[in-house]
Amino acid sequence: DPPPRARYGSPVSGVVTDRHVVLGDDVDPSQHLLEVADLTEVLAVGRIFEGQVGRVAVGQKGRVRVPSYPDEVFEGVIERLGGKLDPTTRSLAVYARVANPAGLLRAHMRATLTVVTGGADLALAVPRSAVLGEAGHLFVFVQDEEQATRFERRAIVLGVENDRVVEVVDGLLPGERVVSEGNYSLQ
Repeated sequence: DPPPRARYGSPVSGVVTDRHVVLGDDVDPSQHLLEVADLTEVLAVGRIFEGQVGRVAVGQKGRVRVPSYPDEVFEGVIERLGGKLDPTTRSLAVYARVANPAGLLRAHMRATLTVVTGGADLALAVPRSAVLGEAGHLFVFVQDEEQATRFERRAIVLGVENDRVVEVVDGLLPGERVVSEGNYSLQ
C-alpha cells in the first residue's frame, strides 16, 4: 500500500523562505517542513558605534537601501535597540521595522540602514550629488537665471546632512537651481 497523503495549509499568508522537503518525500508529523514569512514588513538590522548610541532611540525614522534596488528607499521606524555592545566591534544592534508592500526586500539581503537623528523645520538643502570638492573647499554649480546654458561655480558652507541631502548655510539663495547630475563635466 502506498503511504497516506496529507495536505497541509499554512497558518499565515506569505512567501516560502525555506523548504526542508520536496514533493514525494516521506515526512514525520513532528518534522519541520517549510518556513513561511509575511514580507509586507521586514525587520532591518543595523549596527551603530558606541559613540552614537546616545543619538539613536526607539521611534526615530530610519531609511533602508539595498544594492539590488539602488534607486529605492524603504522607510521604517526604529523598533528596538540591542541589549549589549558587541565586544569586538564596540557596536550595538539597531532594529528597524520597514514597510515592504511590493515584497522587494528579502531575508538576509545586504543593506544600509540610516537613522534620522534630528531635523530642521526650515533649511536650504541640496542633493548630496550636487556638492563637489573636498572638505573646506566645497562648491556647487548654479544655473544662470538669464541664460539656462550658463553655470556659475559657487563656494558653499554645509550644515547638517543625511543620506540624501545636505543643508547649505552659506553661498546659496532659496530658489537658485543647482546641478546634481553631470556636474563633474562642468569642472
